[in-house]
Amino acid sequence: MIDLQKKITHWVRKPNDKRISKRTQDLYSQTYICLYDEVERLVSEYNSTPSLLLQRRRLLRDSIDSNIRRFHQYCIQQNKQFPVQHYVDADAVENGEPIVFEHVLPMSIARDLLLDNIFSIDQVFTIPTCSLGRDKDKVLKDKGLNNDTPDIYYYWRRYIECFDVHGIANQNGDEINFQESIEEHFERSLDFLKYCKNKL
Repeated sequence: MIDLQKKITHWVRKPNDKRISKRTQDLYSQTYICLYDEVERLVSEYNSTPSLLLQRRRLLRDSIDSNIRRFHQYCIQQNKQFPVQHYVDADAVENGEPIVFEHVLPMSIARDLLLDNIFSIDQVFTIPTCSLGRDKDKVLKDKGLNNDTPDIYYYWRRYIECFDVHGIANQNGDEINFQESIEEHFERSLDFLKYCKNKL
């Protein structure tokens, strides 16, 4: 106890890391590499953890979710430097309605596809997202599609079956092909991934 008191008494707190005032491609690259490596480690640990260790597996799965969400937040939701494949509920924005950051393909499904080695980490990092009006988000929940979808491959069906999608556009205001497959979406996301990897 006395030893701990001495250590605390003589401890000098280090200054915080320098505040980042402007994001650069290098910062997105650091974010990508850090989160990619962490998700890769967690997935490996999850898949090697016996199914009897339910709580450990749950905590690992939660950590995977947290790191994927952090990538989406930092590199997609808050990204002002590079065009991403993110969609916008233009009607809700124009009308000043509350907006939520929503995964068009539910993230829990994408994560499970990752754990089953169907999706790659890059694909989970770039699943389609949308700044969606809160009223539409509530419709998804009311129809039991908050964390579910009628079609993974043709991912827009989740929205189409719940509300009028014609007010939804990409960030440039261009119309969307609502028959697009998830493969086509991932193909269009390759330039964004190259940007994050600092290869553009």
